[in-house]
Amino acid sequence: MEKLQQLLQNGRNGSAVLFCGAGFTADCLNFDQELPLGVTFHLLEMINSELKKNGKQSGYKDIRNAAKRVKTDIGNHRLMELLKARFHLSRISSSIETIAEYPWSSVYTTNYDNGLELALQGIRKKYTPCNNLDDPNTPVSGLPVIHLHGFAEVWTDETFEQSCILDADSYRHLSGVRNWLERLRFDIERAEIVVFLGFSAADFHLSQVLFNVTGLQKKAYFINHPTASPDPDERATQEDFGEALYIGREAFADQISRILQLEAPTEPRLASFERFLLPNASQSVPPVADIEDLFIWGKINSAHVKRDWDLEKSDYHIIRSEVVKVVEHLNTPGNIAILHGDICDGKSLSILGAMTQIASGRPVFQMKHFYSDLLNEVSSILATYPDAVLVIESCFTLREDRLLAVVRQISAGAGGLLLSTRSIATEAESSKFRALKSVPSVLDIRLSKIQGREVEELSALIDQIAGWREFGALSPGDRRRFIERECDGILPSILLKLLNSKYVRDKYRAEYNKISGIDAQNRSMIIAALIITGIGLDTPVSLISDIFENDFVSTIDKLAVDSNGLRLIRVDGDTVRTVPSIGARNILAHVIDDKDIVNSTIFVLEQLNAKYRKSELENYIFVQLMRYSILSSVVDDDAEVDRFFDHISKVSYFREMPLFWLQWHMAMAAQLRWLKAEEYLEMGYTAADAFEKKRGEKYIRKQLEDRKAKFLTARAAAGGRVSVELFRDMKEAVEIVGRLMRDSELTHHPYETLLQIVKVVDARGTTIPTDLIRILTGQLKEIIGRAKGRVGVVPEGYQRIHAEGWIRETETLAAAFI
Repeated sequence: MEKLQQLLQNGRNGSAVLFCGAGFTADCLNFDQELPLGVTFHLLEMINSELKKNGKQSGYKDIRNAAKRVKTDIGNHRLMELLKARFHLSRISSSIETIAEYPWSSVYTTNYDNGLELALQGIRKKYTPCNNLDDPNTPVSGLPVIHLHGFAEVWTDETFEQSCILDADSYRHLSGVRNWLERLRFDIERAEIVVFLGFSAADFHLSQVLFNVTGLQKKAYFINHPTASPDPDERATQEDFGEALYIGREAFADQISRILQLEAPTEPRLASFERFLLPNASQSVPPVADIEDLFIWGKINSAHVKRDWDLEKSDYHIIRSEVVKVVEHLNTPGNIAILHGDICDGKSLSILGAMTQIASGRPVFQMKHFYSDLLNEVSSILATYPDAVLVIESCFTLREDRLLAVVRQISAGAGGLLLSTRSIATEAESSKFRALKSVPSVLDIRLSKIQGREVEELSALIDQIAGWREFGALSPGDRRRFIERECDGILPSILLKLLNSKYVRDKYRAEYNKISGIDAQNRSMIIAALIITGIGLDTPVSLISDIFENDFVSTIDKLAVDSNGLRLIRVDGDTVRTVPSIGARNILAHVIDDKDIVNSTIFVLEQLNAKYRKSELENYIFVQLMRYSILSSVVDDDAEVDRFFDHISKVSYFREMPLFWLQWHMAMAAQLRWLKAEEYLEMGYTAADAFEKKRGEKYIRKQLEDRKAKFLTARAAAGGRVSVELFRDMKEAVEIVGRLMRDSELTHHPYETLLQIVKVVDARGTTIPTDLIRILTGQLKEIIGRAKGRVGVVPEGYQRIHAEGWIRETETLAAAFI
């Protein structure tokens, strides 16, 4: 009860949902709540009586069959009249009015009656009744009261059949209320508390919605009629979703009265963001098991991170100097920092380190979801806490306009914003990065190589896990040379060596073997979570549950019971957590069958494609999983790669996408199937032309052009071209690179292509006639000079670092023949 009271108090900021079932107004309808079948019993009795009165077959025990018989023998109009008369209330209990006084954000009900409307009229509270056939996107005035099974007051002969959910046939019309069910899930996910009053949770269609709601267990309460002996099945069903209380409506109304007498909370309503709570520092040196959990399983203990920063010691993780820069920059009001680096560079640990230092003096709010009213939430946070620091990880999964709107809100005030992203590689990410860099208060900070004292600290931490026996390095000097020279001080390279060691891979295999006994769908859910982690993303529980139409938390809980826990994958709040991204790729590549990976990837793509409208995160995952570069990093079997592309090519949506043909082209080029590669590349251009006709806007062909130049170069390198034929291919590739190098939004991709061209000309240029090679080298000299002069245009960080490296190598190699 204390938790219920606290959540009711917290929910007064407009983040509470009320769901009313048949028991809510049963006494107002003169229905006996003590009967096992409740309102259904009385409704069934009424329909049977009407059938008998008209000389028709009666005595039904199933309400759906009885209702169907009434429609057949007496007609829809008569059934509607019966229900409208029976479910029109003229009086309600005062406790219903008391409950209605609470500031609910929305009210849902499966009742036909007008009890809620009467209560709201009585307390003079603004509201809008919504029938299940109404459009959920229509703006409403005041509190929305949504009748999921239909609202008797508004039924007409034209709407009754589709609106009234009662008999077996009417459940077929649930597609008409699907949008309301989506909104129900959306509202529940965003709520601080959800109260189900007089609702048994036995409705199959609503149970599907509840199963897919993230974090429902910790905030849902089922208020039931007081009884000494609750129905065990009903209680078990309710406890799947939340906590069952047998206190009755009157006692719950008393709770509401007491809560409303307290001072209202000032905390803003949060859905996308969550208040970061400063952890208490651990009091002792972290044990080896916790360090291993961090490196191998990606499980972070925030108390150890806090201790390391308090003591300025790396007993648990490496303290990065970049975190100090982030904190110092955010000390100035209106400043924004973007922390970026490669996958597994330590961004999450660095973000946590920064938050633990900032939160000791300022409120910190961390984004957990991407909801459409994100900007309103940012405004409400800053209105309450002007100096708040907001944290958004994987920030480029947000649309550019939305991300920049958040940045502008912060830079115009006293707050701060900490963003993070993995390496900036795609054109869309480059565009967003350039837009961010144009804001004066934005400072971009790239996580640098491990250096200085960090080398010894990392060496000591890894030594506690697996020792250095598999690295072939024993002495401190050997360890330093391994980190600094063999791995170039790059943390992901070091981790890759560690996570590819037999010691770690045996641990991964043992964990994966724990799921060998579960059914194919649940196993596919876990593989999908690893695939998404492999592209560098944490996934909301609701997304995985929604894709597979199965309760992901329940699956993990069962594994935890049956196998004494599953370290491979876990649920942390509302998020699916797995091993680090590099470890996930390791498991996929070396432990899981290629066929299972392809099956799971295809299933996720098809399910996401089937959705009418994807969220920003869903769309990002969709695009990434279609990439050959993602698939090929974990699938070696060419036959499985072929099956993947062949399967999704049968879906018209994929065939319309230039990106799809580009990816299939890359797969064929990797297999040296040049004719197919050329054919699919041309299909990409055709799809781009169709895109322009259909949408009336220009399709940016830079990716297609770069791939064409790479294709011509790769085919030449494979030995399929000589003499004049080789010259023509190289000349076309050089001209494409020349055009790309003039682009105002230059990326690193053409620098890589230029290096590949120079390598081919160096290796095979002697087969080209002298007069033609002179033309080609002259063009190359001009383009290399232009490329060197424009490298500063390439976005800083990952892209510029690679572009600078490639142009240096290109100059060195070209000097031999130009």
